[in-house]
Amino acid sequence: SCVVNFTLYATDANNNVKQNSTLITVADRTAPVVNTSLNKSLTNIQQNDVINLTANVTDGIGLSFGQIIVNDTGFVRYFNFSLDGATRAEFSQNITISCAAGCIINFTARVNDTSGNFRTNDTIVTVTANQAPVIKLNNATGFVVWPLAGGSSIILISFNVTDAQGVSDINASKAIV
Repeated sequence: SCVVNFTLYATDANNNVKQNSTLITVADRTAPVVNTSLNKSLTNIQQNDVINLTANVTDGIGLSFGQIIVNDTGFVRYFNFSLDGATRAEFSQNITISCAAGCIINFTARVNDTSGNFRTNDTIVTVTANQAPVIKLNNATGFVVWPLAGGSSIILISFNVTDAQGVSDINASKAIV
């Protein structure tokens, strides 16, 4: 966005001088840079997850406008951010995943600079299914108890539970025998 002044002089044989000046403005044609990140792995996004999309943007001249667009199988949401001419900025948005397993979501971050150049960054994910936990009974082999008539016997049952979504997805209070 700088201005260049070209000035030309011409002198004839009689020492007559003529001057002509031309001003040109160098246009900014460089698009801003936008990098995005999600707070969760792209391969483990599930229904009801809260996903935070963060965009880090830069421009050599100045940023004017940022936008996050979420398109989950035809349902499109727009979130707009004013960037006030800064050369570096960050904007983010929390999005609750409302569609079920198999749904494809396109997260787009878009940024415009003060010269009208823009750039987008797309992240496409498929919503995964929540898998059932795996239960392994530890003391099932050769385990026999013979209670006495009118009496009682203590039985120890030991098992391990694992879950592909992590330990926070296991509700231990629901483990019943």
